[in-house]
Amino acid sequence: MREVRDWTVDYGEGAREISLPHVWCTDVDVRWEGPATYKTFIELDVPNILRFDGISYAAEVRVNGESRVVHHGIWDAFEIPLDAGANEVEVRVTKNGGPTSPVKSVLSGFLPYVFHTFGGIWGSVWLTDGAPLVRPVAGSRISLRENRLFWDGVPVYLRGALHWGWYPETGNPNTPDLISTEVELARQMGFNLMKFCLWVPPQAYLEALREAGMMAWIELPLWAPAEGFDEDAARAEVERIVEQYRHHDNVVAWTAGCELGSTVRPEFRAELVRLIQEITGCPLVKDNSGGSEMYEADLREFGTFADFHPYADLPFYPPLLDSLRTGARARQPILLGEFNDHDVHRDTERLRAEEPYWASRDPVLNDVGVRWQYDLPNFLPETQFEADRHSRLMESSRQKALFVRRFTHDFVRQHHDIAGYAVTGWRDTPISSSGMVDDWLQARFSAEECAAWNSDAAFFLIPNRRPPWVNGGNRAGWQSLYAGFAGAITVRIGANLPVGEHSVEVSLAGEVGYRREILIGESDAFSPQLLGELSWNAVPGQTAIQVRLDGQVVREWPILIREKFAYEPGPQPPTVPMPFWRECIQEFHDDPLWERLGYRDQWEFWVDISPDGAMESDWLDSVHPRWRPIMTRIDTRTYARHLYIARTDAGYVHCFRLDGGHGIQPFGYASNPIANGLVAALLG
Repeated sequence: MREVRDWTVDYGEGAREISLPHVWCTDVDVRWEGPATYKTFIELDVPNILRFDGISYAAEVRVNGESRVVHHGIWDAFEIPLDAGANEVEVRVTKNGGPTSPVKSVLSGFLPYVFHTFGGIWGSVWLTDGAPLVRPVAGSRISLRENRLFWDGVPVYLRGALHWGWYPETGNPNTPDLISTEVELARQMGFNLMKFCLWVPPQAYLEALREAGMMAWIELPLWAPAEGFDEDAARAEVERIVEQYRHHDNVVAWTAGCELGSTVRPEFRAELVRLIQEITGCPLVKDNSGGSEMYEADLREFGTFADFHPYADLPFYPPLLDSLRTGARARQPILLGEFNDHDVHRDTERLRAEEPYWASRDPVLNDVGVRWQYDLPNFLPETQFEADRHSRLMESSRQKALFVRRFTHDFVRQHHDIAGYAVTGWRDTPISSSGMVDDWLQARFSAEECAAWNSDAAFFLIPNRRPPWVNGGNRAGWQSLYAGFAGAITVRIGANLPVGEHSVEVSLAGEVGYRREILIGESDAFSPQLLGELSWNAVPGQTAIQVRLDGQVVREWPILIREKFAYEPGPQPPTVPMPFWRECIQEFHDDPLWERLGYRDQWEFWVDISPDGAMESDWLDSVHPRWRPIMTRIDTRTYARHLYIARTDAGYVHCFRLDGGHGIQPFGYASNPIANGLVAALLG
């Protein structure tokens, strides 16, 4: 095939030369829907076929003044015939997002909610020389037996990153120069799959994944459609996309849409599943990534696997995952199609210096569009940090994000039903900073940091149950996972391992606890199991449990031991509801409290008392006119500030849950070593 790169574009003010691929992004008002007119001249000795890999959104193609095709759709390729001789090709392009093709009326995907719509000939254009657009279906390399998955006949656990197709370098997803970089970064971080969420990547991306031994999950771009959207047009576009991508044997899963609510009829979802299955023969096809139960749609679901998007603050994650167990439902693998995000403090100082178009307040460059969130342009100019504070917050929030990933995955890998996941998300976007890579495509975590939670072999602490007796009956309850009272302590360690022979050593504070040689066969692969337990007589202080796999340290958990401290928690101050773990970072201000407590941002030790709200400064002003912050919440999407601990003339005021009781938190102050330690430190 031969690429046709030299064109002109006319926005209505005169033609200028450009090279394809091309979109209008910063060179014309982002709100302008078109039409833009593209032209080129092609001289042929013999007839040929001209292929457009992708145009956004509506395109009328004329050859020598004659209309050859009108095409609607961003994500599928299409072709026109060209005769021998002179061919003047003209393409009139109108993008989606304006009044002609509103975002929610067509298969726009998620990109308009990340930044805005893009318009233009964003894919390559080729003279095909007879190369077929639709190729034969590939034999699937993925298979399933009940709730277990196999890749080329070998048990596999899917470890994916959720990719929204956001590329600030170009404003559109056609980025051949970045594909190999992304694939290698993902592989180094332990991912074996990329989930393309509500967009369709260039064919070259799937080929690069295949060369790296990695898999792909394609989630078709049906999301939040308007009531009464055109089902026939959506069905036809889905069919064209699937036919054009069915030959990739490393596409292991298809989802027809994402988080589809009541605007999509269950009958239509079922029809899309049947269509995809018939075209691809893929064993993993699902109608709705996220699931009808979770997104309040008609409860009927279709497909061969279950798919959930659990987002939660950390104490609630374990019981939330428990609630998603298969139970008596059809025995299918569960894939977590999105989950486990954490918005860090991004490099706001660099963004302020560089002033990228996607962070601008100028609506010509960065209009709100359909976004429900438009925080970055508003806070960026005013939110400045001195250099040392900025660096501290970036590293502290990075470490917090790393802990959030580890904690959540420890509980995911304890579930027999879960066969894989896609972590939210791959790259930071204008509406979130939860990427595995940042705004400049730099890895946020090292390969070693990721290996602890994103590998074939997983190790985890198994929570000890302690159901309390309350008002005449038991309620669900657990001991602290990372802390205990001085005296007898028992900690159980679990493992989830691939096929093979494994030598595992578990130690406490550097002393060998036990060693096991484990042979995992096909039937036990990626099935959680008890590895063993450690019991000892603990004294106050901090120790650690360490796991070595084949001689290499792969996991370590701190364990904090406290003396019991008698106290009767009083009423808590009023708080404004907001998460402690998601979408925020905590700033620790200098105070003797931290020396008495013995830690600040060791995140394990905040799970058992973390609140689901924070104090407002206006309330503190009304009851304690003289106060200063000791621990502050900074919202990493809006940069609003709230308080967790303040120091007043009368002492410390805080809003932590001394009685625990949220999710996996110990029930009651007397059962909560972390709460005991905080009270002792607050009282000095």
